[in-house]
Amino acid sequence: MCTAFSVDDGYWKSEDCSELKTFTCNVPLESNITTTTTKSLTTQYPGNCPNEWIYFEKTNSCYNFFTHQGSKQWQEAEDICKSFGAHLTSIHSDEENAFLFEYGCTKENSNWVGLYTIDNGTTWKWTDNSLVDYLPWAFEQPNNSQGTCVNFDGFCDADGIGGILVERCTEYFLTICKKSN
Repeated sequence: MCTAFSVDDGYWKSEDCSELKTFTCNVPLESNITTTTTKSLTTQYPGNCPNEWIYFEKTNSCYNFFTHQGSKQWQEAEDICKSFGAHLTSIHSDEENAFLFEYGCTKENSNWVGLYTIDNGTTWKWTDNSLVDYLPWAFEQPNNSQGTCVNFDGFCDADGIGGILVERCTEYFLTICKKSN
């Protein structure tokens, strides 16, 4: 996935990288044109991650934002991930949370993550069995009366941050899969 700026509403959104877009450059008339290269927060390494998966160096993991699969219930989403040798994503740092927001923000839907509870929120677990060491709850969360599964609030809203929310597992959201590289 790539990120594109919408001139209609002023928000960044994730787009298919093969989709043609217009672009704008600002070059002062009096200056010499120079090119600078900076290392991006995220890089796609086709040799290490499968096609259409995005590599995030900080976690040494590959991610896929399965928007083309449409919205799924939580277990269906986890099953899609398992079919690729992955799990619904776990989140372990502010950097990973920002990465997920960068690539997963949409105007239409939130995304399932692999966090769930079987005891009304006393204990939380990730589907990949990783340590629950970071919980970026959204405002007024966790609200365990809502359900036992968790989604990532990837809506591109004005505050520019993503957080996680408790939902019923039978709700329909998009899928973010993660697997070790």
